[in-house]
Amino acid sequence: ITGVIPPEGDARSILAAAINECATNTVKHAQGDLLNADITKADPQLVFRLNGNGIPPEGTVRESGGLASLRVLVENAGGSMEISPAPDFHVTIILP
Repeated sequence: ITGVIPPEGDARSILAAAINECATNTVKHAQGDLLNADITKADPQLVFRLNGNGIPPEGTVRESGGLASLRVLVENAGGSMEISPAPDFHVTIILP
């Protein structure tokens, strides 16, 4: 993890959920063993960028299960979430 972890509130809970989901997917789907989480503050926004190592996904990434639940958490907090499968799989979350 690089950056400052939010001390409390929705942002901290969303970061924890994102790390959990992305770590699970890195191991389960990409056969990876490393997850990077970069936290930056760009007033007034907070940006989380998570990417894991391993085998990149083939084709489109279906948002189901954990990723779909994560999107609901983010959007309910007024944020947005982007998934980019190439060149390296990463999830970017922007919170107000």
